[in-house]
Amino acid sequence: MMSREKILFILLAAVAPLLLAWTFSSFLPAFLVVSGYALVLLIRRPPTAVCAADRAGSVTPKEESWQRQLMAVFDGIEEVIYVADPDSHELLFANEALRKAWGDEVIGRKCFDVLQNRNAPCPFCTNDRILGKNLGKVLVWEFQNEVTRNWYRCADKAIRWTDGRWVRFELAADITRLKLAESELQESITSLEMKNLELESTRDTLEELAAELERSNKALDEFAYIASHDLKEPLRGIKNYAEFLLEDYRDRMDADGIDKLETLPRLSKRLEEFIDALLTYSRVGRTEQSVQETDLNGVLEAVVDSLRIGLEAQEIDLRIPEKLPRILCRPHLVGEIFRNLITNAMKYNDKPDPWIEIGWIEQPDGTPVFHVRDNGIGIRDKHQEMVFRIFKRLHGRDRYGGGTGAGLTIVKKMVEQHGGRIWLESEEGVGTTFFFTLQAAKTAAALVDETA
Repeated sequence: MMSREKILFILLAAVAPLLLAWTFSSFLPAFLVVSGYALVLLIRRPPTAVCAADRAGSVTPKEESWQRQLMAVFDGIEEVIYVADPDSHELLFANEALRKAWGDEVIGRKCFDVLQNRNAPCPFCTNDRILGKNLGKVLVWEFQNEVTRNWYRCADKAIRWTDGRWVRFELAADITRLKLAESELQESITSLEMKNLELESTRDTLEELAAELERSNKALDEFAYIASHDLKEPLRGIKNYAEFLLEDYRDRMDADGIDKLETLPRLSKRLEEFIDALLTYSRVGRTEQSVQETDLNGVLEAVVDSLRIGLEAQEIDLRIPEKLPRILCRPHLVGEIFRNLITNAMKYNDKPDPWIEIGWIEQPDGTPVFHVRDNGIGIRDKHQEMVFRIFKRLHGRDRYGGGTGAGLTIVKKMVEQHGGRIWLESEEGVGTTFFFTLQAAKTAAALVDETA
């Protein structure tokens, strides 16, 4: 579909030649300016008016006045307009736009000299395309001027000049900005096409990598299971043989030998726990459970119920000031996060009236920040980063219930699987608060806002 400006250009190009030849017509021109373009209405002359053809070349003062008005109209048009002889290539008429761009002294000079700074006719001259069988047709074409380097959209037509000969009329509109815009648009399209190809290539690569990762994870799971099974088997053998020796040969060994044999089962059990922790850590995030809308109150209730015996035995006051939100998450992993943090708070508390608080606040973007707070032994500042390192314990092997030192490392990985982070605030002897976010999580209120 043609633009409004192009329609006006073509209309002007079609009408302007008629105006230049008005003296051979039985019509008079009336002028109307619309959006910077001169549109022409042709009205019939009064019977008393005499055209130049009827007067055999004589021109009345009234006709001279009409001609001056017509020239003034063409001078008021921003587009370049000129008339040239197709044989001699001499300029017969040039409007103000042309004179302003190429100089006042142009009439009588060759059009190719004035406009293109050439010594011979232009190879793209349109004379042959508007004369002969094409006589009377408007030729619309585009070219880049060899002198100014500007782009023009031209409308050429053969018209009768005042002396009766056929001449070339041309109206040329500067479309340099349009061409630059088209060039930039084409560059943008090309760039987008290239980026689209890159994205398609990246997508194919990612799909291949995802498939390879899935195969690798499956192989890793199989290896981890086989390795853990194969490692546990000799450990169980060592533990069993140590117990057999104690049972059958205790009375033949001294106290030091008995102590060493009793150490073997403990070490075997501890190494088995390390293997289990490594297996758990390697499997975090490779479960098939998808993100789903979850009521965390139900998740937490199940976790607390599984820990109820220990909580009651230690007489721990479990505080949940307000209900937890409904969020998008992997419920099994979030349950394990709460389980590990609550267990950690239970283990490292030596106060006569221990308590654990579980709560949350909502950030402005709807993302919740959860916390598990206790009044336990606390953690020194210099040790606070170390607690997330795998198998790193801050206390003796058998103090505070023992353990492998992998729990918080596993929690950190579970939080990161949700795109979140975990950190802590602690004061030695006062207590510790673990904070964590789940970037994939949104509260129910935020979910309602996003779908509204």
